[in-house]
Amino acid sequence: MYQNFLPILLSSLLLSSNVYAQVIRAPINEESDATSQKVYDPGFQKIIDQLEVNKPIATEGIPLVIVYEKAQDCPAEVTITHTKYVDASDPVDVSDTRVPEPCKDNKCTTTVQNNCVTQTYEVAVPVTITSTANSGHENITPDHESSQPGSEALEIIKKLGPASTRTILTDGATTSVDYVSTYTGLSTTKENPIFKLTKLEGAKTISINSDWTFTTSSSSTVPTNNISTKEEEEDEKTSTSHSSKIIVTTSTNEAPSSFSGNVLPQSSFHWNQTIPSSMVNSSTMASSSPVSDLPSTKIPESSSTISGQIQSSSSMVSSVTGFPGSSISESLSSSSSASETSEGSSETIVLTPEKSCINKKDLFERISNSDPGQFYPKKAHPLQIPSGVSEDLPFQTNKFYSNLFLGNQGQTVFTYPYEVYWENGQRHGLAVQYPNPSRKTFGGDGVNGAKRFYFNGVRDPGLFIGATTIDEGQNFMTVSQMKQLSVSVNIAPEAGSSADYIEFPLVEGMGVVTSIYHGSLVAKIQGNGGIAQMFEENYDGASTKTIKYRVQVGNGETWLILVTLPALEEKFELKQEGDSLIGSHAIDGLIIQVALAPEDDTLDKVYYGIAGQYVTDAKVLGSIACDTVNYKIAYETKGTSMSGTCLTFALPHHIDILEDSIKAQFSGIKLPSTTKGMMYGYLTNELSFADVIDNNVQWLPYVRGKSAQLTYTKDQIEMIREASVAELKGVDVVGQLMSIGSQYFMGKALDKYAYMMYVLHDIVKDEELAAELLTELKAFFEKYRAGETNPALFYDTKLKGVTSQAAFTNPNDDFGSGFYNDHNFHYSYTIHAAALIGYVDAKNGGDWAMENKELINNLVRDVANPSEEDEYFPVSRSFDWFQGHSWAKGVFESADGKDQESSSEDVHFSYAMKLWGRVIGDDAMQARGDLMLSIQNRAFNSYFLYKDDNDIVPKEIVNNKVSGIFFENKVDYGTFFGSNPEFIHGIQMIPMTAALGSGGWAGILNANRVLFDPSASWEYFAQPDFDFHKNLDGGQSLAWALAFTAPFKNEVDGV
Repeated sequence: MYQNFLPILLSSLLLSSNVYAQVIRAPINEESDATSQKVYDPGFQKIIDQLEVNKPIATEGIPLVIVYEKAQDCPAEVTITHTKYVDASDPVDVSDTRVPEPCKDNKCTTTVQNNCVTQTYEVAVPVTITSTANSGHENITPDHESSQPGSEALEIIKKLGPASTRTILTDGATTSVDYVSTYTGLSTTKENPIFKLTKLEGAKTISINSDWTFTTSSSSTVPTNNISTKEEEEDEKTSTSHSSKIIVTTSTNEAPSSFSGNVLPQSSFHWNQTIPSSMVNSSTMASSSPVSDLPSTKIPESSSTISGQIQSSSSMVSSVTGFPGSSISESLSSSSSASETSEGSSETIVLTPEKSCINKKDLFERISNSDPGQFYPKKAHPLQIPSGVSEDLPFQTNKFYSNLFLGNQGQTVFTYPYEVYWENGQRHGLAVQYPNPSRKTFGGDGVNGAKRFYFNGVRDPGLFIGATTIDEGQNFMTVSQMKQLSVSVNIAPEAGSSADYIEFPLVEGMGVVTSIYHGSLVAKIQGNGGIAQMFEENYDGASTKTIKYRVQVGNGETWLILVTLPALEEKFELKQEGDSLIGSHAIDGLIIQVALAPEDDTLDKVYYGIAGQYVTDAKVLGSIACDTVNYKIAYETKGTSMSGTCLTFALPHHIDILEDSIKAQFSGIKLPSTTKGMMYGYLTNELSFADVIDNNVQWLPYVRGKSAQLTYTKDQIEMIREASVAELKGVDVVGQLMSIGSQYFMGKALDKYAYMMYVLHDIVKDEELAAELLTELKAFFEKYRAGETNPALFYDTKLKGVTSQAAFTNPNDDFGSGFYNDHNFHYSYTIHAAALIGYVDAKNGGDWAMENKELINNLVRDVANPSEEDEYFPVSRSFDWFQGHSWAKGVFESADGKDQESSSEDVHFSYAMKLWGRVIGDDAMQARGDLMLSIQNRAFNSYFLYKDDNDIVPKEIVNNKVSGIFFENKVDYGTFFGSNPEFIHGIQMIPMTAALGSGGWAGILNANRVLFDPSASWEYFAQPDFDFHKNLDGGQSLAWALAFTAPFKNEVDGV
């Protein structure tokens, strides 16, 4: 199940084009044997009245009207050419060219000169035009536009105002389908009445296959009375099934973006066009929060199952009229009938994603430096910061060293592979430890014979680094330069001393622990349990500036001590005095570095060669060329060494993508880490990587290793639509979201509705219902922007971040988010929902994303600011570019270090950020999200999700298959909210997105079942009596679950 962590990439199909063709099939009046138009909107009826002279004659053809659209910023104008009844037997080629403004009447070239263009469509072959006359029926071919049916209606549309997207007018009568017309306004052209036609009842729906072939059939006959066609004049038989083709070829690579999938019995349409689409992925896992408590959609209990609705949709009203009183109307209903679908129908819709391709030289350019105070009140966080902690930079609340400014500042800092802590008890200075495997403790009962947990012994160091004058009452620590991968610690005998102090630069992956002595301090090194043995070792050709000691301490460990003198003329030695090694005298600038001695003492020379050079900081740099990313962790160093480099350790997930030039610098030295297996030492000042991202991860569902081309049957499309209707029935979306007293649960519910909107818009093609939901979601964000949520957010002027005002009531409220817990989880839902809203809104011609860009960017910056040029947020608060994943724990002191419970929700943030970057056109942000997803895939499959052959984590826990809560120093097969297996595994599965590779947990587990058993996953959600109240997490929708699982089930079935 967990062979690929990011296997499920939900990408969204963009059927993007600006031309639409639609058909109206009028109902048959059985009493009079006459065919008439039937509509339900007075506005549209006026147009129909203009069309009718003596009622249009019903032909077994397709009344085709093509309406042109203008670019959003162009002058208001509608250009319309042909409106013709297309005989059922005649193919019609419609060609697409773009004519630059202000060209008129096709009198200029078709070269696109600017964005203000009109699309012109012409019928390429002769067609039969059917008209009506008082004296009888005849077939005519009009010589000019005014004689074409529908010309009066076109003139009316011209007078209505500027056209916009989805402006469609169709007329004419054919066979037995009723339509309802509703007024739809768009934000960009509110003055323009746009009519949307949807089927009320009648024939079967269209489906789309890979050839863009629309096929349907109908058993109902068309009455011969008052119907005249060219074929009938030659053959008086009435056919029960006809087919016709409209072959549309375009000069652009865009496909029609608005096909509601409603109609066309007795016809077959071939759209001769490739379907490019923007695909979005999302596979995420879970958070350290109990998701099953999220309120489900509140609808009457009688509506909690959808079996009857799906099977009787033809009896339902076809139009969703709105959200009266800020709630979805009880009249939510179906616009097409699943019950009319014949058994074994081959009709399908195929969605093919469009891969992104970004070329960017700097993936870590600044997002913004705007003041978040324009959106949030500014307040100082209630956390008390100890004296001596610098506020020179925004606080890194979630990094490996935050224990240094929390509580008594004495808990362990895990630099990987070494561990250090400030010792201020029996010893004084900085304690240095390595994770000795003999000190691992296993316990508890997991599953399949595995142990439930293990941890490494803490506060059992090998050495203590201090000075003779640093002692009880004279042991003060300062912390400064708090950056994403490094921090600077000073320990001094006097508070705030800038003369006499020991400097300790702590950087992730550093190969040795370095101390630099300043002023008049005399070095003092103590052993844990005393000093058992101490030797000075020399080498031929050795530097006179470097002195190497081999020391065995009381706990049995052997350590190397490397002393580097600032000048050749200096003389220095360490002498044993009791359980300590004392320097012969004080030297300003003296460097002492310590490391665990390798088992193979021939490798000691490696340490001798790097002595004197040390790392002080590390930055992450990178570029992308389509799907290839080159990035590196570049270490900043000071000092010099014989090798010219430092020793840098890499983790297991680094190794596969290390550049060959770095692999060649392997030193032969290996050290264990606490929870991430063996680390490997390289003689390098940078870890550089060559990675390949998965460009299939876009909007639509996606599972790595399966086809990116998604096939849905029309029955499945209808079931998904009906599920949406059932879930939205009676729901006050804004009211429900505002009533949730948690940023986390609110975000989950918000994202659920945004997903439903996306599914309705891009997969189901019910744009009317999608537009209603879009309106509600926009209305919620107005309140969110105004700070009306509970708890609201504020900008923290002390620690520098956007966080929850729950911080002022209880540190543990809302899962500790006020104290910077889980921001990557909580904000991911809001950011992802905003991306979906911005995407759909832009498809409708809106500009919501750009209008709310800074608001949402503040959430992205809080979690994943990429640049030190942003003064308002720390760099990469949550995601650790060395560890390969985020740490969810905020400013809470912890003996076992930082932790993360939900790998999937961590992925969800990267996915959400990627999509938001795509929507706002921030290529660097989008590409960073892609890179983070790729890195997380490796890290989580190495450390969090266990295949049988995992040789990185201890064999004692592999059978658990998932880590549970993953700490820097401990792995615990459990959760913070319970030990049920579904909790432990389910928290690694939410939400189900394109990036991932009982109670609500049943829905979560079965959604992820699509990874290995798509058919069973689909069957679970498609049960006729499925109760989404009971079986779905409050952040999960049945519509999305069906949309997600259907295409992979179909792939297995060969559909």
